Amino acid sequence: MLKAAALGTVAIAAQAQAETITYGNFMPAGHPINTQAVLPFFERMTEATGGEMTLDLQAGGVITGTKTTLEGIDSNLVTAGYVVDLYIPSSLPYSVTITNLGMNAASPLAGSAAATELHLTQCPGCVAEMEDYNTRTFAVQRITDYTMYCREGIETTADMAGKNIKVSSNWGLIVEKLGANAVNVQASEMYEAFQRGLIDCAVAPEIWLEQRSLWDTAKVVFDLPLGAFQGGHLMATNMDVYEDFDDATKEAYFGNMPKPITEVSAAYIGGDVSAREKAANHGVKYVEADDAFKAILAEARAENEALTIARAKDAGVDNPEELVAKFKELIAKWEAIKAEVNGDMDAFEARLKADIYDGLPR
Repeated sequence: MLKAAALGTVAIAAQAQAETITYGNFMPAGHPINTQAVLPFFERMTEATGGEMTLDLQAGGVITGTKTTLEGIDSNLVTAGYVVDLYIPSSLPYSVTITNLGMNAASPLAGSAAATELHLTQCPGCVAEMEDYNTRTFAVQRITDYTMYCREGIETTADMAGKNIKVSSNWGLIVEKLGANAVNVQASEMYEAFQRGLIDCAVAPEIWLEQRSLWDTAKVVFDLPLGAFQGGHLMATNMDVYEDFDDATKEAYFGNMPKPITEVSAAYIGGDVSAREKAANHGVKYVEADDAFKAILAEARAENEALTIARAKDAGVDNPEELVAKFKELIAKWEAIKAEVNGDMDAFEARLKADIYDGLPR
């Protein structure tokens, strides 16, 4: 009898766990990815399933960190999560190839749509590398543009020579051309790195000035967009868990997926605006990049495509030239759609649904 009772408890617990999506994110609970994308998405899913699906948000790296979220999804330590490809490049070489193209100019909305369409519909290698970790990705995010921000007294290209600059991936091209030293520092370590003098500048999102209080030490912002990270897998989900959804739940999962893409783009844009509006109160000033910095950025962008292809081949990516060409086509397509809808996010979401999600296998 005791054995039967114990087995019954396990069965009930397993059933409850299947209805609860444990979402792992190293970002803090108040980050826009959580507040403006993840939480609203699962609120809609709770409503769509009549309360059957609920969310257990594990933010701030409580369960999984920057490098362990994908493995956590694979092992079902978490059901779903936010996966950043640049932290695990050897695991996601196809995804990183697409991310490395982010140095070129694009809006966060069109960039997210293009990256999502490429990953989900035109990149078998992208799908396969996620499946290697028993994971299916449903939406990919491009953030707002990186900027360069530095300690007080660094206001020209010449001032940056020899300085230590936090940078990731192909943006190291810019740092190299500045005659500076590229330093690999994780986002969570940047505040301390600035305080301890380990870095003098950072190529990073403007929103982090406020979110991570980097304006305590970074006092100069170069007002020059440097391109953006575009490898944030917003809704990476354990495949076994997803396959256990009934048909109606799967349809709701797909049907609600376009909105997090538009919501998180709007949140990042708003976050940049907020940081800029408040910066002066924290002793931060914006300076126009000089001609030398602009020329260096142009040179880096001109070289970035060839560098991306070379690094992709070294990482074992098949035919990266085709991947690059497809992404450029999709960026042009989604920038045109963005202009066409002219701020109507319902219309943009309808195109995401029609062009991407309606044709995907359930």
